[in-house]
Amino acid sequence: MVPEGLIEFIGEVNVLIKEINTILAKDLKDQNLDLNELFKRVAALLTPESAALLNFLPRNISEQLLLDRDPHGNVQVAKIETE
Repeated sequence: MVPEGLIEFIGEVNVLIKEINTILAKDLKDQNLDLNELFKRVAALLTPESAALLNFLPRNISEQLLLDRDPHGNVQVAKIETE
């Protein structure tokens, strides 16, 4: 059994999540972008390490990191599939 939200306790993923939250809140706020364009824009603004991790993750997880947000704009880590 894997506890929900486990992904945020992986150091590199935690950094990635923080960077994505900042980018979406500041740089891409209120922009209606399709998923592919959002992925490209976010990846371009990440640190090289975080961009590499985002590109390494399975597409469904990277999409969840970009799209599944709570009302405050943060990633809903409990909903990210970790199996």
